[in-house]
Amino acid sequence: MLMSSICESGTGAGTILSVASNGLYLYDAKLQMLRPVLTDRINGAILHPALTVIRNDHRGTLLIGSNGELFRYDPRTAEAEIIGTDTSGVSSMVVPRDTAEDFIWIGDRKRLIQLDQNTGEILRQWTMTVYTLFEDRRGRLWIGTSKGLMR
Repeated sequence: MLMSSICESGTGAGTILSVASNGLYLYDAKLQMLRPVLTDRINGAILHPALTVIRNDHRGTLLIGSNGELFRYDPRTAEAEIIGTDTSGVSSMVVPRDTAEDFIWIGDRKRLIQLDQNTGEILRQWTMTVYTLFEDRRGRLWIGTSKGLMR
């Protein structure tokens, strides 16, 4: 099983979650093993087979990117929903440190997207191949592309 991204749950419980080619997994510290959380469907929709990135926001919600969709998952209620379907292989994601912001940055094979986290609406986009994203302590977005490092 290929693990592509790992994060700690924002619920304060110190829970480790990871995404793999076939779903979302929770690390069970007591059993010292991974336990599947989401593996095939979200609200009846077939889960895209290749999950690629996981991040948590300031509310404790998990944002999960795949090769076709973006999902929101609340580990407290086990509720999940698709919030974006217009992605081309999410390679990286940044949730701004400023908790007043309700958007996320998504990098995929074709562009950099600023997405409204609540509505799934694309606020802004730029055409480029994005491999990685990083927000520094000053809130500046760094972008690793096929042409080098950008800010």
